[in-house]
Amino acid sequence: MPHITFILGNGFDLNQGLKTRYTDFYPHYIKTNVCEYPELNLLQAQTFETALEKFKRELSKSDVLWSDFELSLGKYSQSFNSQNEAYLFTSMLDDFTSHFAMYLKKQDERIIFSDTQKIEASARKLHADLVGFQKYIENIGAELSRLIRFDLNTYAVVSLNYTNWLPQLFSRIRDLSNIQGVYSLHGKLSPNIPDASGNGNSNILIGVGDKAQIRSPYVQRDLSSQHIVKNDALQSPKYRNQYQEVNNHLSRSDVIIIFGCSIGPTDLHIWKQVASRLQRNHTYVIVFDRVSEIPLRTQYNLNLEENKRQQLKDNFKLYAGTTLSDDQLKRLHIEFNPNAFKLDLPKLEKVSASATGGTQYAG
Repeated sequence: MPHITFILGNGFDLNQGLKTRYTDFYPHYIKTNVCEYPELNLLQAQTFETALEKFKRELSKSDVLWSDFELSLGKYSQSFNSQNEAYLFTSMLDDFTSHFAMYLKKQDERIIFSDTQKIEASARKLHADLVGFQKYIENIGAELSRLIRFDLNTYAVVSLNYTNWLPQLFSRIRDLSNIQGVYSLHGKLSPNIPDASGNGNSNILIGVGDKAQIRSPYVQRDLSSQHIVKNDALQSPKYRNQYQEVNNHLSRSDVIIIFGCSIGPTDLHIWKQVASRLQRNHTYVIVFDRVSEIPLRTQYNLNLEENKRQQLKDNFKLYAGTTLSDDQLKRLHIEFNPNAFKLDLPKLEKVSASATGGTQYAG
């Protein structure tokens, strides 16, 4: 019985019209006030605020992808040169994550789940797109076509996003008998979202891929930094069971569909597992990229696609953690289809900025 696992990255939320790019959040964050941390004494709080303002100034405006930002975090840690300063780094990331969770909550709230008719239509299309994903593949190939059996396939969905709308939408699908699991691997927004006073918890995992990506030896040694190293955090009790379930699905997948992911160095734990499966005979990996958003198939656009295809393959080989043969790489397909897995979700549209610096939405 063929098993198919979907790995959905930020491009999936973007495809639904949500403003979840790093470049969407960055200008919002640098205008925010510091969250309150009652556990800090006055001197620590003053030191923290000074360090946080510097952190905001030095956040890289050139970071386009979330993986770029996460990698920059590790590099920025080298600014902390003592064990006493290590807490500042993790506290700053906590502040960033808290504000990001509040921002994402606003994006989640744009989707109008009270519009039952459109929500149920979107749920039906989501299910149809998952079980009929091959319609988005330009040249599916005879071997892959034979492998896929509509009546026998089983599926798992792994989201790397933190928004709650996708799990909510899955709850509206009436027949989930062939979908064996829906996972938010890096956490999802907690009902107890932090407020401006720092109350609550963000429940989301943002950070580097492994400790080697943290430049400061003091931050590396700081136990509180464990939650910013994904490879370590996913082994912790909070994430361990779900991580093991995701790995179990990947280890028996015949087809792995990756959509909206940058294939970057801060998600090594995923790409190594996918590469390990690709080394098995008859396993296919299909990466969907959103680069081709212009429908005209000009020679210029085709060249862009070919360059992007090679870049994605190079990234995959770089972060696979193992050597892949030419025959194995033939089963790594790169597809360009901006309309794949795009839903017509009912949502509020951005209209203006409020006087307080927030964003107002209207239907």
